Amino acid sequence: MLAKFLSNGDLAIGMFNLGDVAANLSVDLWDLGLGAKTGCRLALYDCIAHQNAGTESEMLLCTIPAHGCKVFRGRLEMK
Repeated sequence: MLAKFLSNGDLAIGMFNLGDVAANLSVDLWDLGLGAKTGCRLALYDCIAHQNAGTESEMLLCTIPAHGCKVFRGRLEMK
């Protein structure tokens, strides 16, 4: 997993499965300084599927196919 805050305050998140079988991967938003206790949540946009992917405040969970990836752009929102 790679995560980077962008110049406008959004968050780019890349999740990668280098294995030969599908995998369930997660990102704990607390590790990024964005846990629910901070009052923040992420409005996610799936950059590969070009669609909104919902809003998360605790953890981002994804099933990623073998040798696949997911790339999200998250906009910070206050609850």
